[in-house]
Amino acid sequence: MIFSATVPKFIQKIAEESMEDPVMIDLVGDGENQLPDLLENKAIITNGFANAISHIQEYVTANRDKKILIFCESKDNVRHFDNLRFARFLPIHGDLAQPQRESALNKFRSCGSEYILVGTDVAARGLDVDNIDVVI
Repeated sequence: MIFSATVPKFIQKIAEESMEDPVMIDLVGDGENQLPDLLENKAIITNGFANAISHIQEYVTANRDKKILIFCESKDNVRHFDNLRFARFLPIHGDLAQPQRESALNKFRSCGSEYILVGTDVAARGLDVDNIDVVI
């Protein structure tokens, strides 16, 4: 299953090629109106988490001036970022106490923050952060 606020044509194509009899339920409108002109979507198909980290490292290293938010599918994947040294990461997931989550969000929100927020998709619910340049 793929759940997304926007489903551009290239994602629809991937779904059609990768899934058996995919069904798209569009709650927004026709496909032409779903993606604002200011947004750009890119898809990089990776082979495993280590390969994904390699792509993330390459992107982050080249774009340190951007405010970046990374979503992972598990808390273990979020915790993996604690051991990486190519950037400063802030974890956010359900096992953290509320004050820890708030502290991470406040550090990430602060003007000129050097941190990259890394969370699970569950942690994404209700996040209120402005001026994010990149979501991975």
